[in-house]
Amino acid sequence: MDAGMDGMWWPAVLLVLVLGLAVALADGLGRGLRGRRGRGPRPGEVWWLDGEPWLVVEVPGRRVRVAPVLAAEGAAPPGAVWLPAGSTGEGRGGPAPADPDRVRAVAARRLRGLVGVVEPEAWERIRERF
Repeated sequence: MDAGMDGMWWPAVLLVLVLGLAVALADGLGRGLRGRRGRGPRPGEVWWLDGEPWLVVEVPGRRVRVAPVLAAEGAAPPGAVWLPAGSTGEGRGGPAPADPDRVRAVAARRLRGLVGVVEPEAWERIRERF
């Protein structure tokens, strides 16, 4: 083999590595909030936050607006919005109140797992209360 050809392989390897890095970065940036969950939270879903269920009210970017879902057996505050049975996961009993007066914004990455989903018809009726 020619001595000139022995040194010509490294630019090709470098090009492959740079292209691979560019594709990996583009893919990671394109995923945005999805991260390791595969997708981000959506309005009308109930997610775990600090060990408690919270209703996702709005997703205006990398932060989400959430309202706490309270224990159904406790005294619901005035103005509480009642989520239909099953919204806070299977086997969690009947309806549960969410407190629209305690809505707050948190980083989407703090949400740890999907608990349940409010039925679309019910979400249409209650979302304006938040």
